Amino acid sequence: INAEYMGNKPDEALQELRLAVQCCPNDIYIRTNLIHLLLESDYIQEAEDTLREGLNRTEANSKDQAPLRVALGKILLEKKLDLDGADLEFQHAMDIDPTYSEAVLWKGIVFQDYVKDLDMAEQYFRSAVEIDPTFILANYRLGKLLLERRKDPVKAKEVLTVALRGNPNDPNIRKAMAESVRLEKESVCLVQ
Repeated sequence: INAEYMGNKPDEALQELRLAVQCCPNDIYIRTNLIHLLLESDYIQEAEDTLREGLNRTEANSKDQAPLRVALGKILLEKKLDLDGADLEFQHAMDIDPTYSEAVLWKGIVFQDYVKDLDMAEQYFRSAVEIDPTFILANYRLGKLLLERRKDPVKAKEVLTVALRGNPNDPNIRKAMAESVRLEKESVCLVQ
């Protein structure tokens, strides 16, 4: 089920993903897509139940659990406002699979949006980009941080270019890119 279909017909996509999970209950990719769509549709309890079933079906501390741990962390953070529980789940996912860039990204989001430790957030965002240089959200978050915190439009533009290449229609990425270009031009004018 592609993202466009999921966005345009979420009820039909939910039904298809529910069926797919019934047919392939051990497929982590299908299960995590269902969980994400359930969360977007505010079916919190069903998302949590689907997630816990997935955790029960996978070997404890196997790499297959990392995406499920991140999904649980997102539920705890965004829906239940349990920062400590969410942070533990993101850390658990990173401990299970240090190369799982989404877990690293979410640790950075915790530091940026909740703990307000921007140096740590930047480290996590950089790590997520090192793991997966094409990770759109990690590049966007790092670019925004470089732009707003470090006042470095040149480096911000580099990572925002990757994010924009991956999602050219995202208005937030486009806005951040325009801001980095504007600031870069201003800094060149000041030097001259």
